[in-house]
Amino acid sequence: SKKIIKNIFFVTFSMYFLVFINLISSISIFYQFITIKNEKKETIMNNFDFSFDNIEKEKLKNVYYVVFDQYSRNDVYKKFYNFDNSYFLNEIKENNFKVIENSATNVTYTPLVMTYVFSMELDEIKKYLLKNSTYELGAWKIGNSKVQKIFKLAGYKLFISLENTVHGTPCGRLNLKKINIDKCISQKVKLAELEFNLLKLTPVFDILGKFFPNFFTYHILYPDYVAKQLHSVIPKDEKIFHYMHFYMPHPPPKFNENCRKELQILDFEGWGATDKYLSVDAIKHIKQDVKCVNKQILKLIQTIEKYDPDSIVVIQSDGSNVFYEFPFTHYNLNLWKLPKNCKSMISNNFTNVNTFRLIFNCLGIGNWEFEKNEIIDSRNNYPVKDEDPYETKFYDLLDEELKMLEKKF
Repeated sequence: SKKIIKNIFFVTFSMYFLVFINLISSISIFYQFITIKNEKKETIMNNFDFSFDNIEKEKLKNVYYVVFDQYSRNDVYKKFYNFDNSYFLNEIKENNFKVIENSATNVTYTPLVMTYVFSMELDEIKKYLLKNSTYELGAWKIGNSKVQKIFKLAGYKLFISLENTVHGTPCGRLNLKKINIDKCISQKVKLAELEFNLLKLTPVFDILGKFFPNFFTYHILYPDYVAKQLHSVIPKDEKIFHYMHFYMPHPPPKFNENCRKELQILDFEGWGATDKYLSVDAIKHIKQDVKCVNKQILKLIQTIEKYDPDSIVVIQSDGSNVFYEFPFTHYNLNLWKLPKNCKSMISNNFTNVNTFRLIFNCLGIGNWEFEKNEIIDSRNNYPVKDEDPYETKFYDLLDEELKMLEKKF
């Protein structure tokens, strides 16, 4: 009968699924064991000579550095998405934040962006791009970057909120003592990165994604999860540097139309390199996700204000929601909450490389000169083949040539 056939199918499917999960878990452990030694550390960027004798520790403040993946500047949303984000930016201003109008990331691709941000310079990244290097960049994940070392030497505790499924994240480790991170505030995971990717190769992935769209939301770290933890983790007698990274509004969509957490899992394969961001469906989903992310951002900053009102808060993105449309690829979100005595340090023309130079100047941890606001147009911005690499080019943020390139779209 049909009932017996269904029961047999269910039992058989369950057995194979359990075997599969155990197999990929074993593979994941082996994979992480053999790759951990292959990570290349950015030792060149971590060497620095700096004196901390003149720091006035009583004037130090907690610092929250919050990154959102591929959150565009408002002019990009207006041009490519027919979406005006001004309502949110105005509300941000009402919460004592400055909105940087002409903001850009110096280069695209998250590992490169976070590497230069946490090194406060572009030299190593330029070498990396010009040599077409492919080694892994990840010192910033384990507290081994120049910025994190400076915070440590200044007496700060290092907190991090990064998805457990990201390769190399400290939040997946049982013991943080072997690295330079003091506390991880992140979600618990059921499947790590490798298991998740392997599961995508099976029909089980599509079935779960189609019928249970919120099943995989555990895979994503949402700002409200971190916000709920803050009141219990902010120390009273120590200063913290808390780096948070949220992979949104990067596709796939992570909310439904009512801003309920709902991962549109079938969109992971995308529509193609460009259509993943600028097809009719992609534009609809991304606009909706931005609106929901905005609500999460407001909740997060209001929570920080409630429990840590004297802190410095910087909210940035690592790039834009467009893929090959240079220079719009670099035009990012950049929001700053600074003490009154530091507000004059920042201008409306700003790139991410100077983020911590400004923060350290504000805290009195050295006197750092700003790097050039240089925009790097690299192979990451183009669908080129390996045998036909794109020539890396360099522009100034205020370069008229950038304005000319904008007119092409």
